[in-house]
Amino acid sequence: MAFRKQLLAIDQELGYEDVEALKFLCIDLISAKKLQEVQSAQKIFQLLIDEGLLSNEDYFLVLELLYIIRQYSLLRKLNSTKEEVQVMLCTRGTVPAYRQMLYELSENITSDDQKSILFLLMDKLPRNQANDMSTLQMLALMEKRDIFSENKLENLETVCANISPDLVKRIARYKWEKGSASFPCQETSSHKPSALKRQGPEIFNPPVPFPTYGCNSEVAESSCEHTGTVLHLAEEGDKAKNVTSQIPHLSLDDVPQEASLGSSFYKMNRQSRGRCLVINNIQFMKHRDRQGSEKDADDLKKVFTWLGLEVEVAVNLNATEIHEIIKNYGNMDYTNHDCFVCCILSHGESGQIIGTNEDIISIHEITSYFTALKCPSLIDKPKLFFIQACRGQSYQCGVYVDVDAINPQNSDHQNVSLSESIPHDADFLLGMATVDGYSAFRDVTEGTWYIQALCTNLMQMVPRRQDILSILTKVNEDVSRKSHKSGWKQMPQPAYTLRKKLVFPVPNTASLSHKLHDRTN
Repeated sequence: MAFRKQLLAIDQELGYEDVEALKFLCIDLISAKKLQEVQSAQKIFQLLIDEGLLSNEDYFLVLELLYIIRQYSLLRKLNSTKEEVQVMLCTRGTVPAYRQMLYELSENITSDDQKSILFLLMDKLPRNQANDMSTLQMLALMEKRDIFSENKLENLETVCANISPDLVKRIARYKWEKGSASFPCQETSSHKPSALKRQGPEIFNPPVPFPTYGCNSEVAESSCEHTGTVLHLAEEGDKAKNVTSQIPHLSLDDVPQEASLGSSFYKMNRQSRGRCLVINNIQFMKHRDRQGSEKDADDLKKVFTWLGLEVEVAVNLNATEIHEIIKNYGNMDYTNHDCFVCCILSHGESGQIIGTNEDIISIHEITSYFTALKCPSLIDKPKLFFIQACRGQSYQCGVYVDVDAINPQNSDHQNVSLSESIPHDADFLLGMATVDGYSAFRDVTEGTWYIQALCTNLMQMVPRRQDILSILTKVNEDVSRKSHKSGWKQMPQPAYTLRKKLVFPVPNTASLSHKLHDRTN
């Protein structure tokens, strides 16, 4: 009974996309017919029990599945940790390396890539089914139609080469590892969890003292009531997850080996410091305008121009336009650039940004264009994303201070964990204005708490040669100290797979020639 209670508790924490991932990873373990009707993780667990693959005495397969989909915090419900699972995978792994390779591919295939794949295979896939499929469902159907298989990957390689040639590298790596005599655990396991054992060390953010961060306890639920006329306040629709424990593992697969053994600082002395894209969404079709956001965009342009980056500010983009401009930046050549920075100011919710037309685009899709697979000229270079948007729902309570959440009554989008926003790659930093489930506050004249603290601390601490994580720690402190008479507060959250310290060179000018609260005309 206790074991089944643990499984039920895990089931209740997993969303639709998690269940789809589990179904895909279990294709080799459970018959397709049985999996077809599965709608919950609970049902998958029962099928695994029926197959004799899961029991009260041996439940490692559940730990392995949760590890692969990076639901690390749920491992604690079975009294285990990510590190313990990592050690045991070599001898106890069950999910085939082939299946894991396909799952990893799916996470690097964007919605545009998927449309192109379907177009190329139009004569082999039923159009009425394929258009509504997720990437994992599409790959499963391609297997079912015998377009590719574990020992016949040529068609998959050809398709990937036409869509995104760098995806072929992941397939080639799997084929090489499969035939390599030095393949990890080859002598002890018929299933080779290569994608898990090849990865480099985990990198975590230092926990910040805030109620939603408890590393060893469940995050407390909270909600707000309509208590006054000054603030818009966030209401937590779901329990805010302990996202610091869900940051995905660092992969050095596509980074040159010598890069990981070099200096402890990123190289910042190339011909160009880098490019910076600022997307500033102010006006929306349905939701209220984001007054005060112009101040944020102006200050970001000042600071990153001062740091030596080429800055472009794009205003009022719908979801399609956001997708296109991000894709264009991902296709640029960064050979002579030190880094890439992207700042997005908009309405949002968990794991998603809202376009001016009210359509959404996932943060994961935005960041995925800059992985080593998609943008090889940014290998071993820092890629920084700063997102000023709410990650939870809010009710309107006033007019003077606003928040960047969408109206829950007009939203049917699902929560997305922070782990889904960071690519399986090194050298990324994702700075979120707030923790999952909460609002990010914005003064209608002075800008947002987070962006203003970020700009101020970059201006003050870069000349002191402080690294970016030290700067963001100070941003956390400054924002966490802010509050309004209602008592509501905000805590930013950085997540990263940086492998070295990032220190911006001190600009030639010792300081900005104007204070940040002065607008640029």
